[in-house]
Amino acid sequence: MKSWKYLEKKCALSNFSKNPILAKLLAIRNIDTDEKADLFLNPEKKEYIPFSVFKDSQKVLNRIKNAIEKSEKIIVYGDFDTDGVTSTAILYKTLCDLGANVGYYLPDRDSESHGLNNKAIVQLISKQKAKLIITVDCGISNIAEVKLANSFNTDVIITDHHEVSENIPEAYGIINPKAANVLHENISASDIESLCYLSGAGISFKLASALLKEFNKESFIKELEPIAALGTIGDIVPLVGENRRIAYCGIKAMQNRVNKGITKLFENAGVKDFSKISSETVAFTAVPRINATGRLEKADTAFQVLISDNTEELDLITKNLNAINSLRQNLCEEAFIRADKMVQENPKLYKHSIVIYDEEAHIGIIGLSASKLVEKYAKPAFVMKKDDNIYRCSCRGLSGVNIFNILNENAELFLGFGGHEFAGGFSFDSNIHSFEEIRNAINKSVIEQTNGKILPNILNIDLKIQPEEINQDLIETIKLLEPCGASNPSPVFAIENLNISDFKFMGQSQNHLKLFCQSQEGKVLECIKWSASTFDGQKNDKINIAFIPDLNEFNGKITIQLLLKDFQIPNLSTNTKKDFQNIKIIDCRTQRGGYDKIYNFLQKTNKIVSIFAENTIIVEQCEKNGIIKDYLFSRDEIPNSSDMIILAEMPPSLEFLKELIKKGTKEILFMNYDLPLSDSQAILTKIAGMLKYTYKTKNGELFFSSMRNALNFETDILLTAIKLFEKTGMIICDNLNDEILKIKEFQSISKDKIQKDNLFQDFSEKYSKYIYHCSKINNSSFDDLKRYILE
Repeated sequence: MKSWKYLEKKCALSNFSKNPILAKLLAIRNIDTDEKADLFLNPEKKEYIPFSVFKDSQKVLNRIKNAIEKSEKIIVYGDFDTDGVTSTAILYKTLCDLGANVGYYLPDRDSESHGLNNKAIVQLISKQKAKLIITVDCGISNIAEVKLANSFNTDVIITDHHEVSENIPEAYGIINPKAANVLHENISASDIESLCYLSGAGISFKLASALLKEFNKESFIKELEPIAALGTIGDIVPLVGENRRIAYCGIKAMQNRVNKGITKLFENAGVKDFSKISSETVAFTAVPRINATGRLEKADTAFQVLISDNTEELDLITKNLNAINSLRQNLCEEAFIRADKMVQENPKLYKHSIVIYDEEAHIGIIGLSASKLVEKYAKPAFVMKKDDNIYRCSCRGLSGVNIFNILNENAELFLGFGGHEFAGGFSFDSNIHSFEEIRNAINKSVIEQTNGKILPNILNIDLKIQPEEINQDLIETIKLLEPCGASNPSPVFAIENLNISDFKFMGQSQNHLKLFCQSQEGKVLECIKWSASTFDGQKNDKINIAFIPDLNEFNGKITIQLLLKDFQIPNLSTNTKKDFQNIKIIDCRTQRGGYDKIYNFLQKTNKIVSIFAENTIIVEQCEKNGIIKDYLFSRDEIPNSSDMIILAEMPPSLEFLKELIKKGTKEILFMNYDLPLSDSQAILTKIAGMLKYTYKTKNGELFFSSMRNALNFETDILLTAIKLFEKTGMIICDNLNDEILKIKEFQSISKDKIQKDNLFQDFSEKYSKYIYHCSKINNSSFDDLKRYILE
């Protein structure tokens, strides 16, 4: 459960009397003067801090100019994540435009990891004759590697933004504001802070801009802005100071389609209205696709997107990025399920920090798995992958735990490490230190940082507002705060004392909550909670909501939708129907087949799953697709307390479904079913044929359960048919026991004789009820289906 913290501050701004909400939002962001407010709301007015604040600035510029003039081979050495790829692209494009003899190098995540490595240094110098290596987004911790390059008379210029240990490389020049004695002494504290917030792309952008000014080609800076914004947003650095201007100008350039590759990336990701591109669009559309290649393949593909002008090539590449990103999403979900299961099975072990080893994880997604663990548990997460005897770890932190400090404290245990406050990585040799030793050391450092306290899961809320303030003006006010991100998050609002008027689950897997809340004055607010599979509230319950307002366009109609960050239900209902109302219905009725999908789901989930399948053909189809019998059940053996029931065939009755719910089922998944024969006489003819076959080939012994399973409907309908056939003289039989019937004689009779008997009417009524049930299951809308089952 999250603890809500209200951030509202007293506002001292004088120019915003007509927009008090904006004034309050600015005050919360420590914008306490009208001058600061003007620069914040108009980021392009803020001048960039001159590159000359770095002591090595002129030295670095002269060395690069000299290399260009002499046509020396320059290598831009980057990294494989979004920040590293964009940093590389910025400097590479700039040097190309200046006519340099330039190449680039992006390490492989799987075999090389972050930063410089000796093998790459040797290859770049021996094969490409590199005389100058410029690092971007890396290098500040590579003392030995820089020393090796120096030994070959190759100069190394380091541009980086990561935290710095006590010792630094003996490079030709260092451009990293976090390194000691790198900045001139007369720089202001606010400028130092702004520079230290820069991403690798931001540092690369400053160097590139300075180079372009040296060559009087400043107009090319506009070409670099969208790439710099992509790296800045992708690295989740604070969007304040210089970062805010970089992101603001870069997003404007994206809206104007300045970079062909980024434009094509958005187009093939489904973005239609470029004028609506925001920091959120960049973060959730472009960044994952650029990141995905470096996680699962070589990052060169993403690099080409940023530097190429070939439209056909870009179309192919960006479509490939979509496919890679989809694979990344699946791998990430599988890894998180495994990691989450570890935490749930032994919560005491992960009381202060989550340190796990996932042998099945792809090295490229362990960082994403760590991020999802932090999001769920509000604890620092360290996820490891082992290759031979070498463990590699990606770490993610949160406010109150400094990841770099934790790694620095335990540096003697690692082969190498790096990072910053909220993220990092390291490797260690298991022949020297065991996994348990590393886990204990990390946990000890976390406990020391937090004084042994469990970090609270806090949701910061900007303002408490009234329902009538939810309007288009509020949306326009929020837009003025863009670009939003770290240190300038999208404002979160809260409304209290609403009534729940209705709710339902949406999506193919029914894992998103749609909630309708009503104010005392009757205004209805439409709310969405993504990735919410359960909801404890009931209609007419009181609810408090925390949300970000957003515009939703559907069928040409634009409405305001509240994206829920959290909700509180002060007094939960004790309604006796609550258990039924909270059953999650998963609607897969429009999908054909699906047994292979069920099998894949069973391999990934940690839920307790049972599958209803008793028809021989369906059971065989399940087993053919790898679904073992242990998952299957019939109506005679309904399991207790399954997390999910998958109905692989038509549920035989409404009573059967209600029994599933009474047994503690939390989720019921419906598939696509064939409808039975609708005519009573036709089904009787089918039953008669089955009886005749039994009489002639099975020694007349009829098992009720086998015949019932083949027909699907309940036993009572079958018994009524048999009584009808006995009464009209079609069969003579004996009951051997409650399960087996012995057919002693069988003869054909006319349909007229059957239909004239009063039992035919009894059978027809029972069978019509079954047909109605099947029609409700197969043909009704989702809402009608849920009402049919639950009411």
